[in-house]
Amino acid sequence: MAKISTYPIAQPTINDILIGSDVDNINVTKNFLLGDILQLVPVPGLNVKSLNTLTGAITLLPQGGIAITQVGNDIVLDTSDIGKFRSLTTIGTSGAATLTGWVLNIPDYTNTWITSLTTTGTSGSAATLIAGVLNIPTPIIPTVPFTSLTTTGTSGVATLTGGVLNIPDYDNAGVTSLTTTGVTGLATLSGGVLNVPDLSREYIRLIAHIVNDITSSQTLNLSTFVSVNIIDVINPGLTITIQFPPTPVEGQICEFTTLRNTVTIVAGSGNFMPVYSGAPVAGYSVTYVYNSARGMWFRISS
Repeated sequence: MAKISTYPIAQPTINDILIGSDVDNINVTKNFLLGDILQLVPVPGLNVKSLNTLTGAITLLPQGGIAITQVGNDIVLDTSDIGKFRSLTTIGTSGAATLTGWVLNIPDYTNTWITSLTTTGTSGSAATLIAGVLNIPTPIIPTVPFTSLTTTGTSGVATLTGGVLNIPDYDNAGVTSLTTTGVTGLATLSGGVLNVPDLSREYIRLIAHIVNDITSSQTLNLSTFVSVNIIDVINPGLTITIQFPPTPVEGQICEFTTLRNTVTIVAGSGNFMPVYSGAPVAGYSVTYVYNSARGMWFRISS
């Protein structure tokens, strides 16, 4: 028999056989599996024979509230802390609450509460909420609902843009009858019934106006949002300084009419072409439109 050292070297496996003596049975010669021998050798940590090609020492990493302990030859997985938290934080002011490593974080939503309301700006801008301040721009009510009519499209709601009223051609979308219920709102198509509100009355409804009763000489501030201002001069011989809106927007119209008595009119601050002033008789009416490029009110009728 050749010397053992002359045999080729191979990679051992747990199923390889080693020869030895059974000391508990008068040293009888026996074969021993290498895997059985490895189980008798104490190795720090956790070891496996074979697990999905993994052999040798392995490390168990507890996560998500799981705790791992060793009790004798047993590995105990404690899941009693899953879903629980040990400390609370309030980081941030928005977003969802989170639970990470036993730390529950609920954002401080109190900083998003509305503490005050403003109406800065005019229509065309979106509402905003910044540092507890809710700003809703003030809309400008148009004096004329529409100037022309189109029938573009065959579905969807009617629109009013730049004075152009568009009502889609619902005839190609299954319209079976037409109604004119209401005087405001959008046209609707339901169950084959097309309803278009009576917009001829809408024009009358939108002419909002303010009546000012004047009994003494004074400065009269015309409305910022209502175009038509009626000045009822109750007593004769008065002098009125008429102040137009101080922060007008492009295309804003402002009109005033004097009634009952002759009155002396003085122009307030602002740029006008031509300027309004003098002593008009009852029934005097003048209309101006504001041009932002020039920063000026232009008289368009009188």
